[in-house]
Amino acid sequence: MSIKIFKNIILSYFLLLFFLVLLSFQYSSDELYSNGLQEFYVVFGGLVFLVFLYCLYSLYKFKPRGKKLFVPLVLIGSMLEYLIGYETYNRSDLERFLLNLEGVLVGIIFTCLYFTDLKKEFEK
Repeated sequence: MSIKIFKNIILSYFLLLFFLVLLSFQYSSDELYSNGLQEFYVVFGGLVFLVFLYCLYSLYKFKPRGKKLFVPLVLIGSMLEYLIGYETYNRSDLERFLLNLEGVLVGIIFTCLYFTDLKKEFEK
């Protein structure tokens, strides 16, 4: 896989995250939080999101830090989404499609990082 394609995938993932954040504003706080830890989830989720944006920037620039941060941040984000507990049946078809596309892009990035020749770019 070429470097240009990998960078375009990273940019596509960044844009997808932007659209998912915009879609998340349609929910009220009552729908998003099923238990009483609202403030913790908002602060922790915001910090994880900011670190994840830095991780995407690092991946785009082929910095080894980005490769080390990617998998743990994806796992933390998935667990946080589960802990927040907003119901999947309330999601629109567009949101479901974008979330599935996010999973595909995460899989492509993970595969590029660990199973293609691009992994050598992070060792420089």
